[in-house]
Amino acid sequence: MACSRWLRSLLLMLLIPFVALCTGSNGAMPAAPPIASLEDLFKWSSHTIEHAAHLLGETTLETSSRIAQRLPSLTFSSCFSGIGGPEHAIGALASSLGVTAPQFKYAMEWDQDCRRELCCDRRHRPGCMFGDVTQFWDDSVNIAWAHDQFAKFIELGNTIKKQGWCLRHERYCEIQQTFCNIAGSPCPDWSCQGGRSGFSGSDICATMCWVGMRWAMEDTCFINENVGGFPAEIIMQILAEKYIIDSVLVSLEALGWPQRRTRRITTGTLKSKVVARLAWSPFISLCRRELLGSWQMFFCATEDEVASELKWSRARPGSLYQKDLAEACADDDDVKADPSLLGRLQWLKSRSVYTDSLTLWELLNIIKYIDQCGGPSIPFEVCQSAMSWPTVGNSACFPTLIKGMQMLFSCIHWRWATPFEVLLAQGFPTPVTPVSSEMLRALKLYSSFFASRNISPRRRSMLFQQCGNSMNVHMIGCALAWAIACVAACESMCPAPPHRAPQAPSPQCPQLMGTFAVDQTDQTPPDHSGQMRGAPVFSAPGAPSFFAMATASNSLGASSRPARKRALVHDEASEASEGAGLAGLVSRPLALGFFAQATSKRLRTGIA
Repeated sequence: MACSRWLRSLLLMLLIPFVALCTGSNGAMPAAPPIASLEDLFKWSSHTIEHAAHLLGETTLETSSRIAQRLPSLTFSSCFSGIGGPEHAIGALASSLGVTAPQFKYAMEWDQDCRRELCCDRRHRPGCMFGDVTQFWDDSVNIAWAHDQFAKFIELGNTIKKQGWCLRHERYCEIQQTFCNIAGSPCPDWSCQGGRSGFSGSDICATMCWVGMRWAMEDTCFINENVGGFPAEIIMQILAEKYIIDSVLVSLEALGWPQRRTRRITTGTLKSKVVARLAWSPFISLCRRELLGSWQMFFCATEDEVASELKWSRARPGSLYQKDLAEACADDDDVKADPSLLGRLQWLKSRSVYTDSLTLWELLNIIKYIDQCGGPSIPFEVCQSAMSWPTVGNSACFPTLIKGMQMLFSCIHWRWATPFEVLLAQGFPTPVTPVSSEMLRALKLYSSFFASRNISPRRRSMLFQQCGNSMNVHMIGCALAWAIACVAACESMCPAPPHRAPQAPSPQCPQLMGTFAVDQTDQTPPDHSGQMRGAPVFSAPGAPSFFAMATASNSLGASSRPARKRALVHDEASEASEGAGLAGLVSRPLALGFFAQATSKRLRTGIA
């Protein structure tokens, strides 16, 4: 009887991805409603739960009821917490289900202003608040070690202290084991915007400490978010012995969000305790939504906020507000080389009260962006040089939001986005959100940005930096919805055959998918669109090559690529390629890769 139940589970798991992928328009997997407004955007939690129900072969009511019953009893924690992307995502899921969001057991964040944001609203305030994650290294660790030295030390055990100084209680507190730990590990070492130092970078110590904590704490599952160039083998090398690890590139644009942001989401489920009814890869690959609106929906600030921005801009020492432009340009080399440029600068300065308050360098940079963008519908970051490091979006999407952002400019509105508007683009509800009164009440239930900070007011520059560093709420929310809906105890999902101990997972059980190995052999130079011509592959080690699960390009090895200027404007062909690759993530080859992993022998972890 136990064997027959096991076989039924096996058949069910093999059929789920094929049904979801192959039925298409026949009704088994209905398309999610398109996104045309901010109200549609902020319904992502309800749509994600419906999506999970379809993939799991349940009704939406069954999945919603199960998650609503389970969510309040689960425990969560976060590291490199930022301004609370995971906390907001859990709040959004709980709000859509009408249940109380669970309190995070602890959070770890080194930035003081981010900690203030996490604690300003009692609904988000974690049980314990720790500072720098590296305080949890054992005293025998040398923080100047290289990556491989950290890795060897972690595998020896007893490398992590389980107590640290809690800033909330002002005493040493113990970190607790939780159902899920969510981390946005440091990205500058792997980002094209950072130092691209790779394994030799200064952030490797903090990243490896987080890996060591997962090894020591054995949380039921974990979710790690980083830039697309982050090498997943940092996590796989150590944790694959205990966890089933799945790493996928996720495009925010594919989720229907009008921002160009691709991130690597790596998940792990503890082999000894749980199995996944459906792996992370097929879940997120089918979680696509069509975008009918554009980035312009984010330009919705109140008059007071826009007036505050104008006051800030005019008060800067270099502002040309009420100053003679010709006099300011007298010694500028660009104007001397091209006298006609003065007329264009005067035209730009007169476009609005906002352009009238800009500095000469900002006006010149906007002129250069306009010349290269070819149209007013493309937003760009004024504080990034148009010539040496352009940061642009497209007619539908904002560019990737970055830490150095200060003026995300629109030539349609002739002003830059305000801090609250940029927060909206990362999925954080704010008081400026133009939605129905009913939805606004729901957003207030979980967003800390509706709460005032009278003791330590929010600063403009810090809001932009925090937003650029933050995890997108929708993207990390999809991963959390997967964990809550699909990760279950071994006994409830896949009973072991009679001759095996109940705690010993069967290698043939499809839920116990082996770790996806990453093929990095193709390091061809990037083309003009910024995408790698050769697509790296996630595959099942030991499985036939035609079962490989093809993912988007530009996934790993960012630190080994030559430095380059980013293309200013993507042509239509590259946009279509990005939509098919990053937006689609995987299609039918995914089902084959999933089938290969479900039926192959126990997989050995390694880099292909």
